[in-house]
Amino acid sequence: PAAPAGRPVAVGILGSGRIGRMHAALIAGRVPGLRLAAVHDQVESAAHELGSDMGVPAFAGESGVA
Repeated sequence: PAAPAGRPVAVGILGSGRIGRMHAALIAGRVPGLRLAAVHDQVESAAHELGSDMGVPAFAGESGVA
């Protein structure tokens, strides 16, 4: 569904490896109409590193995915 006019669509990234980092960077700064909302990885330190780099909340393990 389309987002209401003027409101970006919030996107979460699952996985903070090379591809996840690339997608997070693109969404965070180059894709109009999208907003990076959060990141998740099974490895807690990896999730928090990417979240810190992108300035968004980070979640790890199974509890972060609903």
